[in-house]
Amino acid sequence: MGTNRLEFTVAISPQLDRLRRIRRVPSWASRLTLAVPASVPGAMQARGSEVSPTFIEWKSQTSRYDPVSSFAAPVSPNRKPVIAANPLPTPEVSNAMVIDSFVERIGYRESREPTAETLRRIHRAHLLTVPFENLNIPLGRPITLAVPVFYDKIVRRRRGGFCYELNGLFAWLLEQLGYRVTMLSGRVLHNDQPGPEFDHMVLLVDLGERWIADVGFGDSFLEPLRLATGEQHGGSFRLIESGSDWILQRKSPESDWISQYAFSLIPRQLDEFSHMCHYQQTSPDSIFTRKSICSIATADGRVTLSNGRLIMTAGGGREERVVESAAEYRALLATHFGVTFPDEAPIEGLLI
Repeated sequence: MGTNRLEFTVAISPQLDRLRRIRRVPSWASRLTLAVPASVPGAMQARGSEVSPTFIEWKSQTSRYDPVSSFAAPVSPNRKPVIAANPLPTPEVSNAMVIDSFVERIGYRESREPTAETLRRIHRAHLLTVPFENLNIPLGRPITLAVPVFYDKIVRRRRGGFCYELNGLFAWLLEQLGYRVTMLSGRVLHNDQPGPEFDHMVLLVDLGERWIADVGFGDSFLEPLRLATGEQHGGSFRLIESGSDWILQRKSPESDWISQYAFSLIPRQLDEFSHMCHYQQTSPDSIFTRKSICSIATADGRVTLSNGRLIMTAGGGREERVVESAAEYRALLATHFGVTFPDEAPIEGLLI
């Protein structure tokens, strides 16, 4: 189900520094050397940072592009980028189309004014429509940190992702809508011990009043939290300060507060999460290599596929059962999460 070339589109323009500040292009983009065919009007060779506004695409004659994988393969030393013969629309037009497609993907039809109320509603809409999932990892399909790749997977292919993908793309959407967004490094807590830096991605949204947004942690808060100490969301969540860190806590049914993750307010960029993203999808110690997960919030609970088990919670109740076959697993993915795979995808491996 593939074609005989791999394409990965990134923006290159004199406005590169501005684009990089809002994380629309990877950090290596300014170091590209373009080999431009003579057939392209105005053909020239130059460093990427000197090229006039346009878009480029990667092409490979030897690699196959699998539509399921939703990732851009690493660029080999022998592969040369060329300016596309049919460039994409200008950034202004393209951005408008992307925003429309994204908000359609999450079923959001309300105001786009960058207010706290819009943030609350769009955050909730995202969590109710886009699953938290790691299915590419057990299927052996690498996850690459690049916003165009996130968009292709989550919006065009109607998949989900884990924290770097979901919050990375959500940050881009919020910036397009006019919000001031900063990526933060989170450290997931296990028995009150924090994991490594960049273990998780969290978003700080500054509207004068500061908010914490997170659509990439799975079972967590549906609406943003004010960056302030004290209980929020009816006493279900709270933020506490610990030195220079903040800690997110959730109240358990036993009335104990469980620490979920810690984060600092040091601004981060997407490429700083690359090492931990690689770790999460390759290390035998990573939870994401030890189980498959696809989970989504509902109005009063959650639906989760965890390996070969279906777990449904609603109104405080919980049901759990075994998924009997790969065919049933496919049907559950489509019904509850809107996720589909081609027939040749090795779904059986997700039930183990």
